[in-house]
Parts: sequence; C-alpha cells; structure tokens
Amino acid sequence: MSPAALACVVALAWGAPQDGYGVHELRLEGPLGAVVLEGSGWRTSVVGEVGPGEVCTLVVPIVAGDAPRGAAPGAPLLSPADGAGDAVLTPAIAAAPEWDALPAGLRRRTLPPVAARLPGPGAAHLALLCAVAVLILAAWRRTPAALALGLAGALACFVLPQRPPQPSAVEVLEGDGASGRWLVVRGAVGTLELSPDRPGWCESIPASAKRRLEVTLDGGPHWALEGEGLALYSLAEAGRLGRLDPERNELADLASVWRRDGAGRWSAHGPWGHDEALPAAVEGGGEPPGWLVSVLPQGVGITVGRAEAGAAGTPRWVRWIEGPSFGERR
Repeated sequence: MSPAALACVVALAWGAPQDGYGVHELRLEGPLGAVVLEGSGWRTSVVGEVGPGEVCTLVVPIVAGDAPRGAAPGAPLLSPADGAGDAVLTPAIAAAPEWDALPAGLRRRTLPPVAARLPGPGAAHLALLCAVAVLILAAWRRTPAALALGLAGALACFVLPQRPPQPSAVEVLEGDGASGRWLVVRGAVGTLELSPDRPGWCESIPASAKRRLEVTLDGGPHWALEGEGLALYSLAEAGRLGRLDPERNELADLASVWRRDGAGRWSAHGPWGHDEALPAAVEGGGEPPGWLVSVLPQGVGITVGRAEAGAAGTPRWVRWIEGPSFGERR
C-alpha cells in the first residue's frame, strides 16, 4: 500500500471505535511453553518457558469484546497451553477504557501514516558491484569474459543477504483544549511495543487474523502489538500535560511550531521553548506534514509542532486544538 493510500485509510478509520484492552492477572504453573488467550478480533499470546514446579504471576493485556462460545460473558477463552502445567486467568484488574468517554475532538483526529521501508542492497552488494564494474572495464576487449563477469556478479547479488526492511515508527501527542486531556498515539509496522500494566486502545490497518498482543517473559515481561505487514497503533491517555496556548507553552520544548488562527491562516514560528510565549511568525519556516493538519475543525486555533525524537530516534509530533472540541461546538 502506498503512503498516500495508507494516509487516506487512517484518516477514514480514525473516527471508528478503537479496540480497548484491559489488564488481567495470569498465573502460570510449569511446565509451560506458551499460552494463547482467544478474544474478539485479537488474541493475546504469552511467549516464554515456565519450568517444572515454577509458578509465575504476571499481568497481560486482553482486548475487550464478546467472548467466544463456551466462555463466560465478557471473558476471554484460555486455549490449551503448550506443556503439562496450568494457567489461571483472573478478572480484569484494570478494565478496558471506553472509547466514547473521550472528547469527540480526540476521537476524530487522523492517525499518523506509517510504512516499512523496503529492503535494499547492503554494503556487501555495493562493494561487489564496484568490483565487478572495474573487472568488466578491464576486460572490455574480451567480450565473453566481460559477459561472464557480469553474469557472475548478478548471481552473487542474489546470494548475498539483502539489508532487512527498516520499520518506521511515529508518536503523536494529541491535546484537546476544551477538556485539557491528552492522548499519546504511537504507530509502527509489524511490531509496536506497549507500556506494560496500563490499559489503552489498539488498532491495525487492515484488520487481520494475524494481529495479536504478545507478552514475552524473557527479560520482561514485555508487551507488544504484533502483525506482519500491518500498520499497528496504540493509544493511551497521557493525563493533563498542560496547555499549548499562544500565551504559554506548558508542554515541553518544541523544535518547530506552526499555528492556525481562528480565521484559518497558518504561520510558522520556529522553535518554542517550555514556559515561553509563542514566538513571532518567521518566514521560510517550512510546512508541517499534510496528515498532521488534515480533518481539523474550523473556526478555532490549532497548534502543531515537532518535539524532540523519542527512543530509537522515533519522530514525535504534537497537535493541540484550542477551545471547544471538534463536534462539541454549539
């Protein structure tokens, strides 16, 4: 799927309810190798070894929804575990959050587009191509030898491993001026880490039977969304981080800022420091990404910006809508 098409899909999908997941406690008694909890549209997989006689108690995320046939109402179905041990699931210790309880303005923001960078030639490929080109030039008078060298180089390129595809990730802080509430939205392709012990929402584009929540025991536990080739998103409330009004930046230092006034005029303002008033508009400040300024309400002030990169260089963006939220204005 092209980035443009994916951007259109996430813009249309954002208004739909997201899948909320709660936090449950799971008691494992070894020997066990794997446990799968079947749910509605998602499954939770616990990956890791629990040895004979070992007892492990951990918290796991489970997407709320209708239970499979044979399970108690609202309860996930515990599938047969890999091993002779036992697995016991308790009721939720933190319920899945209600999507409709969020302000309409936060529920109608566009999701950030994400796409995996395609695999490409590595350093070994480039070195091989340079060497073959030099040899072919040296043997240009002997056509059969030059052809043989070219064919050998082409075959070697197929044998050498390609550089693996590099997934791209993005994070957006979504602020609602009417309520002062913030969401943190994170997206990636294929794998997306989640904050453990914390309920939230998740989404995949497209919806697929391959998507799952995975809990890894080794060195953890670690939570993640998994789905090969899928655009994965996690959403969680971030509390009241402060306001981002022109009079004062209560959030954090921002590397670049753009603001749209109530009349719809955009202006660039360069860097904006924490606890400072919005700097004066500057010329040549560039433009924010198109998806960041799409499907936004009219007649209210809007501020978008780029924050410092997160872990592993993940781009981080901020989007704040002043005053009444989208769909809540009178």
